[in-house]
Amino acid sequence: MRQLHRQQRWRPVSFRSKTRSDGQPDLQQYGPPRRGGVYFVGSDGDLLKANRIYDNTTAGNGGGGYFQSIANMLLVDNLIYGNAADADGGGIGLAVSENVTLVNTAVLDNRITGSGSLGAGMYVASSPNLRLLHATLARNGGSSAIYLINYSSEQVTTTLTNTILTSHSVGISVTGISLVKINGILWYDTPITVTKGATATVTVANQRTGDPVFATDGYHLTGGSAAIDRGVDAGVTTDIDGDARPQGAGIDLGADEWLAPRRVYLPLVRR
Repeated sequence: MRQLHRQQRWRPVSFRSKTRSDGQPDLQQYGPPRRGGVYFVGSDGDLLKANRIYDNTTAGNGGGGYFQSIANMLLVDNLIYGNAADADGGGIGLAVSENVTLVNTAVLDNRITGSGSLGAGMYVASSPNLRLLHATLARNGGSSAIYLINYSSEQVTTTLTNTILTSHSVGISVTGISLVKINGILWYDTPITVTKGATATVTVANQRTGDPVFATDGYHLTGGSAAIDRGVDAGVTTDIDGDARPQGAGIDLGADEWLAPRRVYLPLVRR
């Protein structure tokens, strides 16, 4: 897994390659540092895979990454943690995009710092057909874990499958003409799970509450986790580490698939 951190030392970049997995600056730099770790704009069909995106800060949106006017993008096996945005989206900001899929994503310990900012983990605006498959969102601070808003008059649909959402004051907030479909989710230490506006619809199936019992790194599962064997089949055959799914009697919720004790997970380190 490659690393991209402290992006504030240089300007945001636009990744134009169809496949990008090394987390390094590419091709073209942009103007003043108003974005965080990665910045995609106007692209179609990109792949962002196996990156650690951490310790980035921005005065704008998307501390870990900002994605605008993109289509058909796939983000796989990415670990996004410890980033901060003064505006919206402490971990990820996504705006006016379509057909974006995130698979095996861990969004951890990000924060928003501005007054009235939204989406401590993820901020999503007017982006139809967003899919989150096997996401872990934990301990993001300053607002709801995921904030979904639609400014258009056409309904947008967001799908979350096999999610862990823990340690937030509010889990998911939905505003505007939106349909959010949640199938397979573990809530923990999140007193308000969902808030929605009058024109939003949220459906939830196969939800559970319980302690995910993370390892010391804050996202890998340990043996007592309430997420083990509680997922549904989302067609995802490996986890964030490349380990096969499932490992036990069923599919696990979140980015990690629990393995019988063979590894030791150390705390996340900021280099």
